[in-house]
Amino acid sequence: MCFYIIDTYSNGKLDKKLCVDSRFSAPGSRGNADFRYVLTESIHIPDNMSMFVTDVCIPRSWYTIEYFNQYLFVRMKRKSAPAYIDYKIALTQKNYSLQALREEGQYQLNDNIDEADWEVYIDESRGTIKISCLNPDYCFWVLSDKDLSSVGVAYRNTFSIDSTNPQSCNSVLGNTHTSNLTQESNEWTSGFVDLVGIHNVYITCSQFGNNSLGPQGERNILKKVVTTAELGGLIVLDQ
Repeated sequence: MCFYIIDTYSNGKLDKKLCVDSRFSAPGSRGNADFRYVLTESIHIPDNMSMFVTDVCIPRSWYTIEYFNQYLFVRMKRKSAPAYIDYKIALTQKNYSLQALREEGQYQLNDNIDEADWEVYIDESRGTIKISCLNPDYCFWVLSDKDLSSVGVAYRNTFSIDSTNPQSCNSVLGNTHTSNLTQESNEWTSGFVDLVGIHNVYITCSQFGNNSLGPQGERNILKKVVTTAELGGLIVLDQ
């Protein structure tokens, strides 16, 4: 559910206040985050009209790991052999603490690549995760989005992914560096683990807001709302 208020100003004076609620979206809407809303009556839009989103209420309902950031990409190599083996490992979609993410990573690695024998550790003081392969015959790399790109070290056909949107968990793990496949190691340490995931929510409208320029080139942003609530809480903006 998303609720917000749009104030309209004409010649510098408050003209109308429009209340929009996704619970009353029009038929054919895609969901609470992508919906059409039809006003119950026509509103005259005079010249020199300005519109601003002034009040917002959005439930914090997304998880640390969702469908768009659930994959861990691992490249393995037996030290005595030249060939690489690539794995695309799906993490369970849910909310995580640092400890819970450690447990999930260790379980999924051992379940998908059992011959390597994995142990995952956390450093709470730094907010990082370390992955260790206990089988000395293997080395591995956790592939970043740069590695998975069309110019990276990984072969995207191996994973059957869109190289521009691999749906990886690298943003959660702070894994932004490119891998050097000439450096063999049986340990890997993440960057700062970002358990919040989504820091900002953008309210967009195809009919308005085309003076904006968003982080991915969006031209229809009405308002940026900063995530300030825990899972299950309400993100409230009132100004």
